[in-house]
Amino acid sequence: MTYTPAKLLSFEEFISQYGDNTPYELIDGELRDIDPTRPHEAVAGSIGGRIYVEIFRDHFNWLVPKNCLIKPLYRIRLINIIIITHIEINI
Repeated sequence: MTYTPAKLLSFEEFISQYGDNTPYELIDGELRDIDPTRPHEAVAGSIGGRIYVEIFRDHFNWLVPKNCLIKPLYRIRLINIIIITHIEINI
């Protein structure tokens, strides 16, 4: 029996095939299914909400997006909580 590994994807291929609203992450070129648990979502939501309150209170020009796909240097991951400026958002 011969094992054929899955084709590794580039960031551009990942975006063109799956977009930025997907239940997958691209880790070292391999597609990984992610399925956050309810407690995980609750903790991330609570932390994000508390951060947003401070941003709003201090009038910072920052965002805490609910969903965000970033292209870091080594791994492409969906981020649980990230703070970005309005300038950094790519719409």
